[in-house]
Amino acid sequence: MMINLKKEKVPCILIIDDELINIKVLESLLQKEGYLTLSATSGPEGRQLAQRKMPDLILLDIMMKNEDGFETCTKLKEDIKTTDIPIIFISAAGDMSTKIKGLNMGAVDYITKPFEKEEVLARTRIHLKLSLVYRSIIEEQTKRLKLIEDAQQAILVQPDDLPGANFAVTYFPFHEAGGDFYDVFSVVEDIYGYFVADISGHDLGVSFTTSALKALLKQS
Repeated sequence: MMINLKKEKVPCILIIDDELINIKVLESLLQKEGYLTLSATSGPEGRQLAQRKMPDLILLDIMMKNEDGFETCTKLKEDIKTTDIPIIFISAAGDMSTKIKGLNMGAVDYITKPFEKEEVLARTRIHLKLSLVYRSIIEEQTKRLKLIEDAQQAILVQPDDLPGANFAVTYFPFHEAGGDFYDVFSVVEDIYGYFVADISGHDLGVSFTTSALKALLKQS
């Protein structure tokens, strides 16, 4: 019987708030639950920390000096490296228009100060779980696309396969599953056919079309 001893990664949560007392309260609460924490007292500092450490979740205050939470959130979402990190706003501004604005900017949730400890923990747990599921789906899809990419590359003839055809080729698909296709095949002795096609689209359906086209050419 095989036992998996691999431990799950402990989630890391970044707290961005210009009030040190708020940071200390949240750090104590989260660390007691077993989470790792990082903290920053300004938006720019928090963004730099997020880029370096890639936390699993960000708790972000709105009313901060110089760069408020809305601006920080926008810049985090515009950065390709940090765009997928879930952000929960924690703010004393409890009016509906502020909440809606925060959610429309890309935050996954909004907690109003003064907050209940159990609410913070409950929302933190659910969004960490959702983020983990999302990442797992993306990783699995990436693996499948890589298999399709390898399969597409495998059906493309190379110059060494048909030295008599005297051809060279460079093929770099923009997407994993591309619609561009070429083939070189022997017609009769010393006579070769050269086929190039561009099938509209760049999705999984196109990858099946290129495979079918390859089989059809072989039968001709």
